[in-house]
Amino acid sequence: MARGRYRLLIFDWDGTLRNSVGSIVGCAREAAAEQGLEAAEQAIRGSVGLGLDVAIRLWCPDADAAACLRVRESYGRLWIERWHARADLFPEAEPTLAALHADGYWLAVATGKSRSGLERDLGHGRGRQVRELLLASRTADETTPKPSPAMVHELLEELGVEASEALVIGDSAHDLQMAANAGCAAVGVSCGALPGGELRRLGARAVLGGVGELPAWLARPARARLVPVAFATMSDLDPTGRFADRVDAYRRARPGYPRALLDHLDVRLSGLDGRCVADLGSGTGMLTALLLDRGCRVWAVEPNESMRRAAEDELGARTGFVSVAGSAEETGLDAGSIDLVTAAQAFHWFDLEATGRELRRVLEPGGRVAVVWNDRRQQGSFLEAYETFLLEWATDYRAVRESYAVADQLGELFAPGSLERAVFANHQDLDFDGLRARLLSSSYMPGSGQPRSDEMQAAVERLFADHESGGLVRIEYDCTLYL
Repeated sequence: MARGRYRLLIFDWDGTLRNSVGSIVGCAREAAAEQGLEAAEQAIRGSVGLGLDVAIRLWCPDADAAACLRVRESYGRLWIERWHARADLFPEAEPTLAALHADGYWLAVATGKSRSGLERDLGHGRGRQVRELLLASRTADETTPKPSPAMVHELLEELGVEASEALVIGDSAHDLQMAANAGCAAVGVSCGALPGGELRRLGARAVLGGVGELPAWLARPARARLVPVAFATMSDLDPTGRFADRVDAYRRARPGYPRALLDHLDVRLSGLDGRCVADLGSGTGMLTALLLDRGCRVWAVEPNESMRRAAEDELGARTGFVSVAGSAEETGLDAGSIDLVTAAQAFHWFDLEATGRELRRVLEPGGRVAVVWNDRRQQGSFLEAYETFLLEWATDYRAVRESYAVADQLGELFAPGSLERAVFANHQDLDFDGLRARLLSSSYMPGSGQPRSDEMQAAVERLFADHESGGLVRIEYDCTLYL
């Protein structure tokens, strides 16, 4: 029998179960070129999941109706002749669906494909086995396409399932918006149209590398709905000690936080000057220093001795700085002594149930919590290559990446209070030494002397050489504040 709160799992097709986004991009560009038009890859990727007619208008926004019809005809012919056979299900898709089916979950598909296109896929390769596992499906030519909730509503009605019992799994903005419009939860997979950071920003309850990771996510303990995805895995990664040998690189190469973030906090909190702040997981003191600049008295709570000493060396002489050997779960601070708690690039390491109890203890009535992430963007030649590099060379990057919390989880944790979200642009311009230090500052990268470290260093050189401009590469971030 199915475990947990979900009874029905509704999967997107292209980019989620079927490894076809690259083929869709190639076919779309060729179809447009046949008609003397140019279709940008970003526009094509952004349209994955929509019905074909809507998608073509996005690929070729300046084309008239007749030209769009010709592109549609070219696309259909080229897909059947050349591109369809190049795509197949992700290797883990069929065995994962079979395992979920055996565990009692009901499975369905909601896709932007036509019925004939889906049937073609279900008769090709591993799609034949998937057909036997599906209870129902909806396609874009049978009802109103994504992001309308129509496909989900019709599946719920057909199968007699409530929206609260259904989970949508997809790789695009349209999948997540469809789920939201239907009142269903959604999980993103970063193997298709959009990178994980984008899916998180769009409200995915979790972001997985692919559907193969879904059974483990569904099987997590019930309380994990209030903590970051794969939190049990993260607790095994020992956040207290894993940065101990990386302090210098961390201090040199980690991104700071933009002035606009502090300006926003200053306005929203009616002034920072004089506030008593507990900066949890304060590390080397990056955010602590900015809060001190604004006149705060800051208790920098850090469990890692090496990181804490680095902050003390840098900030020990500053007025208002107090270094605390403690953790988010046990700060050691007096009850009711704090009016603002901050956590910058650290909240995903915390045991949120224990942290929640500690926050309620140390905060004075009306106290606030501010959680900050520098969320690295993943669109653009270098940023895409950087993400690929991490996936290839990092030891446990996927587990760390998937641990980042999303807004609905934080909202549930701090209910019944409301949760505000603001996003600020941030970036780093790095020379080769800076890029190398930025990589080594991450706990999931192999350190000097570890297996594959020499090979990785050579790969860093190639990465920089392929993408530098004027001796620099730029890493862009969305600095996100939850308050």
